[in-house]
Parts: sequence; structure tokens; C-alpha cells
Amino acid sequence: MYQNRPNRHPNLDYSKSGYYFVTIGIWEMEPVFGINRFGEIQLNEFGLIAKNNWLSIPEHFPRIHLDEFIIMPDHIHGIIYIIPQPFIATDSVDYRPIVGDASVGDAYMRHLQMRQQQNGVPKQQFIKPTNMDNPNNPSNYQPERIQMYLSKTIQQYKSSVSREIRQIEKPKFRWQRSFYDHVIRDEMSLYRIRRYIQTNPIRHFVKAAA
Repeated sequence: MYQNRPNRHPNLDYSKSGYYFVTIGIWEMEPVFGINRFGEIQLNEFGLIAKNNWLSIPEHFPRIHLDEFIIMPDHIHGIIYIIPQPFIATDSVDYRPIVGDASVGDAYMRHLQMRQQQNGVPKQQFIKPTNMDNPNNPSNYQPERIQMYLSKTIQQYKSSVSREIRQIEKPKFRWQRSFYDHVIRDEMSLYRIRRYIQTNPIRHFVKAAA
């Protein structure tokens, strides 16, 4: 069983672009979000709230792209990619995210391009232009500093889910403190963690049935 404990390095800037593997646990591992039926997760009303809020994260945090994730009955696993900032869309830009020295596979590339076509390129947050003589020139804008972007993202996600669940019929719902995260440094690790997430339901079912 994973240990959901703070794993953030004091000298690491979690606002930087890159892939992060995140695990969020429910207090005392209570299976609030549904059941694991023969290795298939069946989400209940609370689980759907958790899923829908996860999918809406990029609407509130435009530097976030979602990769593989799973809502388990008592915890959540997900891969989050923080895109570089600033992000200026041009025809010559290669949108392919970078993991270590390797670019990510075509499947993710197609998914990202589809999201861009449907929703438009994510808007970036900028402060006021430094040169008001030509305020429309992007080079005059400095990217707004966002400290600990990943932590803020997860904190808001947990708050939103908690608020919705408590408003329904579970006022004492609570998460485990903080969350577990792991920096994904190469494409092999990215592939391995994706597979870990995909196979999480069946592994948990087999373990529980043993």
C-alpha cells in the first residue's frame, strides 16, 4: 500500500514544466468513491464528483494538461503535465511535451492537439505590459510568477470535491493530509507509471481477494 505523505523536495520548484505523478488519499482509506468489482471501478455519485472535478482542472489552471488517471474507491492516482510558461501559439511551435530528453508519444500528441482544436490554446496569465507604447506586443509582457503551481492545483481540487460532497449528504468527508507526488524524469518512467495507473484496479482486487 502506498504511503500518502508529503514528498515535495524543499529545493524543487513545482511551478516548472514537467510530468508529476500524484496520489491523493481519502481519510482512513474509506471507500467513498465507489466499489472495485472484479477489477473494474464502479463510481458512485461521490466518485463522479471526484472524476468531473479532475477533468475540469485545466479550466481553472491553464498550465495543466491531464494524462492518465484513475479514481479508486479510496484514493486517486493521476499524471499531471505542467506546460511551460509563457506559451505562445504559432504554426512553428512543437506542442509535444518533453520528458527528460525524450518527447512524448504520438497518442498523447494527438490527444493534446484535439483538446487545442476543441477548446483553443490555453490562455496564459500575464502581468501588465512593461512598455505601454506597444501593449499588444507579447514580448512586452512578463509571465506571472506562480509559486508551487502543482500544490495550488491539488489544493483547489480537493477543496472543490470536499465542498460538493459535503453539500450532498456526507458532511464529515475529508481527505488525507497533503498528497504524494513523484517527479517523472524520463519517458520509460512515464510509460511505467501509466501502466501502473491502468492496472491499479485489477491489482487491488486481486490483493483484496487473496
